[in-house]
Amino acid sequence: MEISIQSEKVPVWELSNVTLPNLDVPALYNNSTEKLLPMSQKREPMDLVEGNDNHLKFQTEWLRHCDTIQTFLKDGSAYKECIELQPMWPNGFARFDWPRHLSCIQIMHDRDGFSMGSHIDNRTVVGVVIVNLQDNPIGSGTSFHRYTDPHNVEDSWYQGPTKKGTGVFFLNNWNTWHSVNNSGGGDRLIAYNIIPLSNMFQLN
Repeated sequence: MEISIQSEKVPVWELSNVTLPNLDVPALYNNSTEKLLPMSQKREPMDLVEGNDNHLKFQTEWLRHCDTIQTFLKDGSAYKECIELQPMWPNGFARFDWPRHLSCIQIMHDRDGFSMGSHIDNRTVVGVVIVNLQDNPIGSGTSFHRYTDPHNVEDSWYQGPTKKGTGVFFLNNWNTWHSVNNSGGGDRLIAYNIIPLSNMFQLN
């Protein structure tokens, strides 16, 4: 996996060469409950499940890539690339441990027409990893915005890639306003991993 900073002032990185096993998506529907996010009836979160060999192989490869990001944070490499990290996390990531349970990885199926307005994540979220599991519609990548006006969705300074095996990693901050608009004429399929605040304070 390759990790590329997008701005020295904003903790957003583009991911590429993220190799993952193909998932049996129809099987995911059988294992998921009908839980739709309140902002849209076009998003379907689907959980990986214990005991499914394909899902466990996916988890193993996913965590291998996430370990690369964890090392990137813990060894100080991220701090050298983004000047915003020092005021965000002045004590570094020495006690950080990546969330490893299967339930921490969600598969998101965003149907054509799904949209999520510009927002920053709540304070229990340290960061997020998003990876495309297929070649998703052009323009459906996560967009990051310059200003804190949630209505100013046009002022996007960067949009994540949409090709399979690419994605974004970002740390939640005052300047990571972001949105999603899937209106490219097809469905969007991604893997999604939130880093909870509690994982910043693990007893190693």
